[in-house]
Amino acid sequence: MNGYTENITQLLILTVDRNYFYSIGERNQLYVDGGMFLMNLLYSLHYYKIATCPANWGKTVKEEMKLDKIIDIPDSEKIICIIAIGIAEDTFKVTLSKRRDLEEVYRII
Repeated sequence: MNGYTENITQLLILTVDRNYFYSIGERNQLYVDGGMFLMNLLYSLHYYKIATCPANWGKTVKEEMKLDKIIDIPDSEKIICIIAIGIAEDTFKVTLSKRRDLEEVYRII
């Protein structure tokens, strides 16, 4: 979010508690479950006319330690996403997201 932070006054930090996943086979399940929750959270905020900007939390342990000095997140919880929230301007720019051709992302096996 570099370049946009001057207008951000509120953040949501979405975490998933790793204690709910037991086996090695579930080691990535928190990202799947967290992503589905995130999607629905964004839909619900949009419904209530709360603007959002989700930012993927692909950080290193060192970067997570910096955040730990600011906010207390239990060791069992893993950050999935940081979401800037607020009231949207009446007019704003959006990025161009060219749709991929169906053949590029879909195949019948």
